[in-house]
Amino acid sequence: GAGSLMRLTIRTKLAILVLAVLLPLLAAAALKFWSDLSEGRRLAHQNQLDMARLVAGQVDEVLSSQIETLLALASLRAPDRIQDSDLETLAARVRARHPFLHRFVAVDVDGRVLAASGPRVPEATFVARDVLDAVVRRGEPAVTAPQQSPTDRRQVVPIMVPIRGREGRIVGVVGAEMDLETLSHYLSGLPLSRGQAVAIVAPGGA
Repeated sequence: GAGSLMRLTIRTKLAILVLAVLLPLLAAAALKFWSDLSEGRRLAHQNQLDMARLVAGQVDEVLSSQIETLLALASLRAPDRIQDSDLETLAARVRARHPFLHRFVAVDVDGRVLAASGPRVPEATFVARDVLDAVVRRGEPAVTAPQQSPTDRRQVVPIMVPIRGREGRIVGVVGAEMDLETLSHYLSGLPLSRGQAVAIVAPGGA
């Protein structure tokens, strides 16, 4: 009886000793696991933020470049002095760097297309009249909501810059259409991480 009690006591003490050694080790291992998991999530989140900033920077550079091109065009000629050939030459030069540029146009304050680098649709306006009126009223470059191009119904984003006459009055607008599908392919060429994708979303969620 005494020997078996002693063996039980020793076994119990050994078990307690083993648990006393193992539990802190297990706790430390679990803590390191969750810490590594948390750090992995933090790094993944940071990677997504960095990529979002890169894409946003690329889009900003694209828009700024197109606006500068349109500002230069608007400062040189009145809308009725701009020819199709002028815009076709400009479009070819811009597409060499930015293939998503669909076409350039020059319109009067009523929205009538006076010149274009691509096909024209009879009686079709560049943008809706209320959109054009808002740009003319503000008198500043504008990037408007996505719409279907009147030439072939592809989804485009219009960029517009008002043209001022000698008296300072706005006499027309020069604009460009950015093809969203081609722009998406262009941005997908950025160095994305595995599992990442680029999507362009309008303020309304479209």
